[in-house]
Amino acid sequence: ISLTNQDGKRFTFKDYRGKALAVTFIYRECPLPEFCIKMSKQFSDMANQIAADPEAKDRVRLLSISFDPARDTPEKLKQYGLGYLGKDAKDDLTVWNLAVGTDKEVRAVADFFGLKYETDANDKTQINHSLVTAVISPEGKVTKVFTGGRWIPDDVLTELKKANYNSPK
Repeated sequence: ISLTNQDGKRFTFKDYRGKALAVTFIYRECPLPEFCIKMSKQFSDMANQIAADPEAKDRVRLLSISFDPARDTPEKLKQYGLGYLGKDAKDDLTVWNLAVGTDKEVRAVADFFGLKYETDANDKTQINHSLVTAVISPEGKVTKVFTGGRWIPDDVLTELKKANYNSPK
């Protein structure tokens, strides 16, 4: 499966080999503070922490995948991500990437990780969805899956470190 990042570049998960990766799913127009807004805030906080750590910034990546390809273009995702990072952020979306694909591509990735989503029958602008955040080792193996939003950045950062340290160099 290939997706398109915030800079308009196509990539696959294999492009992240050699780095520990955390993946979550969002959509820009999600109105729920405990869902996409929280995931994006937590990913931006982690990105800023990782960017400030000389070792981690070369070994860890974060990826938010939009499941709203009709409205979340790469350009809009870039502005969204930079907005979360804040004006004083040390990161330029090198550590944290945002991506979108066709509905078929995104659905395949979401299904793999167990994310469920569907357009709201009563309000076509809203998407009802679950929350899934996964950690992937530098070899491409899923090492931890957080379901729901009850994790904090330190939980994911700890799992990313474990994935890196348990990985053959």
